[in-house]
Amino acid sequence: MSERERDHELRIARLEEKVALLMRRIGIEDDAAGASDSSPLLQHAEVERLIRAGRKIEAIKAWRESTGVGLREAKEAVEELERRLQ
Repeated sequence: MSERERDHELRIARLEEKVALLMRRIGIEDDAAGASDSSPLLQHAEVERLIRAGRKIEAIKAWRESTGVGLREAKEAVEELERRLQ
């Protein structure tokens, strides 16, 4: 493997770590083995769309379904996302 290829491999590994951290921070688990039909990022976009449409309860339900968290955690996550979108 050339030095350039090693550099690319290291850069990709660092980027993957950053993406995983960001996903955890917004409440999305990186579980490739149990992945659903749609990607977590698309599901997150759907939650954002519901929040922007004023459909908070549906957003909480969608968050729960996509992440598997409980009602309280989903409500807190959606409210935090709602604050960030304002």
